[in-house]
Amino acid sequence: MYTPRRRLLGKTAALLGVFALGATGLSGCGFRFQARQQTLSFQRVLLVNESVNTVSQGLAALLEDQLTSLYGIQMVSQRSDAQLVIRLQKSTLETVAVGFSSAGRPRELEVRASLYARLENAVGDLVQPAALLELRRTYSVNDAEVLAAAESERFQIENITRDLQQQLLRRLIRIQSLANPVRPPSS
Repeated sequence: MYTPRRRLLGKTAALLGVFALGATGLSGCGFRFQARQQTLSFQRVLLVNESVNTVSQGLAALLEDQLTSLYGIQMVSQRSDAQLVIRLQKSTLETVAVGFSSAGRPRELEVRASLYARLENAVGDLVQPAALLELRRTYSVNDAEVLAAAESERFQIENITRDLQQQLLRRLIRIQSLANPVRPPSS
């Protein structure tokens, strides 16, 4: 005889089986949950933005906000007070048409952003060599929706800025010690 209690137990067992199968699949592919807040090996940072465009300005603001609010890092204004200097260099931002309609109008646009980030200690020695961070986002445009295309481009630029900030934060988390800076190869 099949009772409602048995039916409930059967559904619960089936759900537990599906959950266990999903958890096993995720662990096999290398997925793991990251800790939301990790400790950094420095407490005082000088952020130098040498490039002036939407992405580098937005990135500097986001990075400063994240470092102070999540990690308790103190932002300083002089190199002598800093343990780490983050230099945002050679930032570019461009929008390029990558697809055209039969009438020759842009149908698909790509926003490209690149930025060199260099990490130094207080005396100017490299902690991590300058790294090129590059991102691209493609979006479609419609002739009838000109205002929506401008809004879509702004959204893509904000999205790229957040992604660049996350890439840079991951690099900062990987810094183990500022005591042994990376030396550039001698010529």
